[in-house]
Amino acid sequence: LGCRILTERPKSGVTSLYSLCNTCVKFPSRWSELPFPASFGRCVLRNGWVRRFAKTRGSRLSCDNAPVFSAWGLPACNGFNIRSLDVLPAEVTIPGVAAKMSTDRATAKFAPRRQWAGPAIVAAAFVGLAVWTWRRWADPLIDFGRELYVPWRLSEGDVLYRDLAYFNGPLSPTFNAGLFRLCGASFSTLVWANLFLTALTAVAVYVLLHRGTRQFAATLATLVLLAGFAFSHLLSDGNYNYITPYSHDITHGLLLSLLMMLALGGGARWRMARLALGGLLLGLVFLTKAEVFLAASGAACAAVLWQAIAHRPTKRELIAGLSVLVLAALVAPLLFSIGLAQHMPWADAWLGVCGTWRWVLTSDVGELYRPMSGFDAPLRHIAAMALSLLATGLILAILAFYDYQQTTAAKSKATWAIIAVLFGCVAALRGRGFPLLLEGGPLLLAALLMVYGYSRAAWRARRDPTLLRDLAALATFAVFALLLLAKMALVPRIIHYGFVLAMPATVLAVAALIHHAPAIVCRRWRGGPHFRRVAKALVVADLLGFVLMSSANVPRKTLLVASGADEMKTYNTDTAATGPVLNQLLDMLRGLPAEATVATFPEGAIVNYWARRTNPTGFTNAMPPELCMFGEANYVAALERTRPDFIVLIDKEMAEYGVGPFGGDDFGHEIMAWIRANYQVRRTLGAMPFAGEGFGIQLLVPRSHARALVVDYPRK
Repeated sequence: LGCRILTERPKSGVTSLYSLCNTCVKFPSRWSELPFPASFGRCVLRNGWVRRFAKTRGSRLSCDNAPVFSAWGLPACNGFNIRSLDVLPAEVTIPGVAAKMSTDRATAKFAPRRQWAGPAIVAAAFVGLAVWTWRRWADPLIDFGRELYVPWRLSEGDVLYRDLAYFNGPLSPTFNAGLFRLCGASFSTLVWANLFLTALTAVAVYVLLHRGTRQFAATLATLVLLAGFAFSHLLSDGNYNYITPYSHDITHGLLLSLLMMLALGGGARWRMARLALGGLLLGLVFLTKAEVFLAASGAACAAVLWQAIAHRPTKRELIAGLSVLVLAALVAPLLFSIGLAQHMPWADAWLGVCGTWRWVLTSDVGELYRPMSGFDAPLRHIAAMALSLLATGLILAILAFYDYQQTTAAKSKATWAIIAVLFGCVAALRGRGFPLLLEGGPLLLAALLMVYGYSRAAWRARRDPTLLRDLAALATFAVFALLLLAKMALVPRIIHYGFVLAMPATVLAVAALIHHAPAIVCRRWRGGPHFRRVAKALVVADLLGFVLMSSANVPRKTLLVASGADEMKTYNTDTAATGPVLNQLLDMLRGLPAEATVATFPEGAIVNYWARRTNPTGFTNAMPPELCMFGEANYVAALERTRPDFIVLIDKEMAEYGVGPFGGDDFGHEIMAWIRANYQVRRTLGAMPFAGEGFGIQLLVPRSHARALVVDYPRK
């Protein structure tokens, strides 16, 4: 039966756990009586366990003195259906010495269908969002071109880090190159693969949250994941979604981290196989991005700690388990190092495997990301976080106040006036109406509170393996969510990089708000139902708000760029000239000889991919982070050595990095000087690039009298 019964001695007040885990009841049965020691004056059934039993067996709870339920506002009937309870107090007290549970065959008949209701809703939302946003996810120029060009070149025989300059780990480009070899190099190949991986991510999040919450909370949180992160188009740029991410390393790392937490967080025993699987997945995360590996490492430590607390392995078993975890984590990096070492020196192979860590520790690239992390003006960002936190706190106070008024019958005519004033304060603090709850500002504090709350609850449940497993899974997920916010610690947000970095904290906060916050309210004044209902409504409103924000961008993408399996949709000519100009350029490049080489500056790898023309320099982009990592002098040397047949200059806005246009004093001046000295303009499409007059592209060809001299190009 597995029903936990908490009993309390009437005099001493000392509680003890009376577990009937080993009681076996055959179903369907008419009555099963659960005996209690006569010395105990009352028994308390924890709703969590009663719900779990009712959810799986379709049971009904009854007792000898049914009218006691009236204390909680329940009908005085013998045999109350537990499934109709919304958020009753965390405990249901039943006087007497016996409680009876019976199986309602009619209810049990539909129990399996209800179990699949949540996953069915999530699946329907997934399909609907995929159809609505079909081929409208990516930006035709920003970031995603690298995600197509690099695996295409690897599938053609190039070697990562030798023929192609790449600053992340080797896992994602190698995986995508394998897909291209297997299914053909096309945009559609990546789309279908990423749809599958996104579905896997949604399943992993649902399972993690469902372990410690109810089905509705896990379903709603997963819907927030899909609409607000996976298929979102909250910015005009696109690329901040899971189908065409700006970097596959971050989405692959996220999925591997979730699978690692599932592997390390389950099981009824201290098993080496689970530790080995978790270590292997952690090693794969190391091959993606540094920020994801940092969060995954913290989550792995937390998961192993809770497993040790739950199963209490011997010292020898603990050392052996930790050794297996560490050795398994080294397998993937070593295998990739050995493979790369076949084409380059060992030192270069290992530096390539280290990926982002190499540049974080040895270059000044971190300075470019200071504005994105908030450390450029910490006091200003902290003040903004405080205002956002205050606004969210007022909303939660409104929910608690409304629940208290409705529960305690202490209603007053001034209730609605007070609520209206508080909402007015929220609107004044936010300066806008959306989002109501799911905003990035409070995420850091919310993650800290969830780490503390779930860890404390798990520690108090350490003698109950099943309850500890569920709470430890949430505590581990909270640690992962907190550490993932480190890259944007002072400016947490759900847009831009937050589509991955803020996702775990957001979905966990939704589950906590719907499932656990009402229980806290319940312990204070025996309330909770009204708090939960209004919280559900606010989350659903924010969920619909995400869809409305995306609808401002998705329907405007109607112009097809490229053709066949590589086509994608971008903004029409009335909105931006990017699409038509790119189509003109592709028509020109397709008419070139097959062996012609093309170099694009500062960003345009997708042009090389669409035209199937190689960039001989080995550099896919020449954006500020790449110039900082690889050195501008190396770009000039590569141009001098390879002499591309054509050079394409593509207009690009650099305000995100705080630098001027390409070729100016602070960005790409040496590269532009070499280009102007050795190449001449063949044709200009659209506006003049880098002149601030609109989007435009220039196609350049070598000068007939080109010399290897680098002359000074006039600076602007």
